[in-house]
Amino acid sequence: MGSNKQKTDGATTGVKKWAPWALLALTLLVFSNGLTGDFVFDDFVSFEDAWLQHSITEWGWGKNEPLGQASMRPLVTGSFYLDFALFGQNPTGYHCFNLLLHLINVLLAWRLFRRLGVPDAWSLFAAAIFAVHPVQTESVVYVAGRRDLLQGLFYLGIFHLYLNWREAPSWPRGLVCGLLVFLGMNAKASLFPLPVVLLLYEASIAGRGWWDEGRNAPLARAMDALKSRTKLFAGLFALATPFLIYRAFFVTHVGTSIQSKWIGGSLDTHLMSAAKAQILLLWRLVFPLHLQADYSPRHWLYSSGFDDPLGWAALAIGAAYLIVMVRFLFTRPWIGFAMCVIALGLFPTCQIVRHRELTAERYLYIPMIGWGILAARAGEWFSRRDREDAASIAGSAAAVLIVLYGARAFVRNRVYDGPQKFWSAVLEGSPECARAIGNLAVFTWGDGDRERALAETIRATRLDPLNAGAFANVGVMMGYLGRTEEARENLARAVALEPEFPSYRADLAGAQLELGEIGPAMEQIAWIERNQPGNPRLPKLRKIARQVLQAQQAK
Repeated sequence: MGSNKQKTDGATTGVKKWAPWALLALTLLVFSNGLTGDFVFDDFVSFEDAWLQHSITEWGWGKNEPLGQASMRPLVTGSFYLDFALFGQNPTGYHCFNLLLHLINVLLAWRLFRRLGVPDAWSLFAAAIFAVHPVQTESVVYVAGRRDLLQGLFYLGIFHLYLNWREAPSWPRGLVCGLLVFLGMNAKASLFPLPVVLLLYEASIAGRGWWDEGRNAPLARAMDALKSRTKLFAGLFALATPFLIYRAFFVTHVGTSIQSKWIGGSLDTHLMSAAKAQILLLWRLVFPLHLQADYSPRHWLYSSGFDDPLGWAALAIGAAYLIVMVRFLFTRPWIGFAMCVIALGLFPTCQIVRHRELTAERYLYIPMIGWGILAARAGEWFSRRDREDAASIAGSAAAVLIVLYGARAFVRNRVYDGPQKFWSAVLEGSPECARAIGNLAVFTWGDGDRERALAETIRATRLDPLNAGAFANVGVMMGYLGRTEEARENLARAVALEPEFPSYRADLAGAQLELGEIGPAMEQIAWIERNQPGNPRLPKLRKIARQVLQAQQAK
């Protein structure tokens, strides 16, 4: 008996020693081919069109446009300024920074699983899932996915600090915990459910062994935690709530119609589309066989409203998930807690307001923590089956799953090599994705096939009548081809859809000036002067306006 215990202790010590190095090596191996890719998608908005070309005073505080996006996540933007200072516009440096953040998060996740009570071997398995699950490609290889990496860093770091405070309460630790919540919300406001996760930890698995599945009383445990840690939880919730209100309402809705922010333009289409998006994200978490960088799979995800049977099916699945989750908090606390981590990780993506990125895979970065716990639980459960080879089968299955995940992620990384390859991959998976069609048309235009590019961009506007960027591109192309009146109409449509984007207004002002419409053009110029006085296009627009006005006065 003593000999067996010594062997077990020795094996556990061995896992502790080599596990972090194995996780680092695995993560580096899987994501090494993502270090040489170019900038794609929002990377260009972040680096070339907005943030790094302007000082902090021009970030557009409180505005829903590229420079406003910089002010909403100042820590993320600040990290890009650091990249810019070190690497200029060489994307390799940015990719290395992202990978470094993910490596740190992998180690923090592994350590967190162990501290929560997951056995060493299964903590390693859960951390490996977090490290190389195929959906992590978008957060790690896509440079602008850094927002989720930083959110993960603060999420995991705050959880560790809370556990430290729990073991040895002190006001400095509580103060630092609150400060990190504040900073984390400045990286990504989606961190706001974390105080609820910490409270649910107290209500479910705090002080419980891995297989302690006795009857739980989550409400009583939560109330006890609130009573004994009133100041800490009050501070955490007080810090998180204002950011949620600011991000969800003020930044998104100031100066715009709330209805214009709904998916499909109405509350029923919005709710049904959002419900379907959540179920698709859950599916990709569990079965990442079919992944695509398609943020607007209009062919089935967008809902027609309350008459959509798939929307009702999604609501039913979501309701069933929540019912099972609550039940397990009472009967199987570990499973219930893991399901809560997933649900609360997805909650900020429920699209309270219209957002075109319905099913971005990077939304699953935090829920992956809960999925790792569930997978570890399933593996440990099978290894305890009443058969001699159960443990070896469970271990082999876990290893095979990690290999499959890693191989899928390794292949998927190449999708982010460059914008043309990125959007071509989207189009393969979703032939009617308006954003992919419109963005590929830009490359067609650059190759000199103007008419085909224009036709494809017009097709994109028909597939997605809410895509302001497609209408703006149609307007610019028509203006270049001398079809100025049609250009003005399409640019006006883009401004109506996204009134907070200065570039659309500048393009519209240019078309209006070309048509001699000095009054409407000056309205657009005045708006840009008020909202983005440092816009580099303003001097040229003012000069053209003076010339048009002088020509009209001369007549």
